Amino acid sequence: MAAPPTPVLSPAEQAEQRKEAGNVLYKQGEYEGAVRLYTAAIQAAPTNPAYLLNRAAALLMLQRAGDALGDAQASLALDATLKAHARVAKCLLQLGRFSDARRQLESAAGFPNAQATLAPDYATLTELEALMRNGKSALAQEGGAAGREALRCFGALAERCQQSLVIACMQMEACLGS
Repeated sequence: MAAPPTPVLSPAEQAEQRKEAGNVLYKQGEYEGAVRLYTAAIQAAPTNPAYLLNRAAALLMLQRAGDALGDAQASLALDATLKAHARVAKCLLQLGRFSDARRQLESAAGFPNAQATLAPDYATLTELEALMRNGKSALAQEGGAAGREALRCFGALAERCQQSLVIACMQMEACLGS
């Protein structure tokens, strides 16, 4: 007796299977594998914004905010959802682009449930902006305490915004000045 024929999946079905497999890996913390599967899903269905958002999330977990930003913006261009706006803002925050992140969050304010959904991102943004303001203020002052405060602020920012060259330079300036 012959085995039943394996059904041939459409490209959309193949893409969905790859996305689901990517989701499993993402939940297991296997972000590189998830990126590969999301990439395969995108290749099979390049206009599906969810696949781009999923890959952006995995890329953010890998500290690849620049790459994630491209995916999040592409998803936003395909379908301007609240989730896409939030993902773009998260990318911008990791890149240390606080003004751009604030504009992105503000542009999503008209969506239903935006205030509740975006509240954690606004809180993060406010915290990072305060660190930047305090760090810059401390850099402008003389003395050991001010230098230590600048190092503390820019160290905290560098930890949270690992791909920001501006923050890395300011951290270096604080190191040299203390």
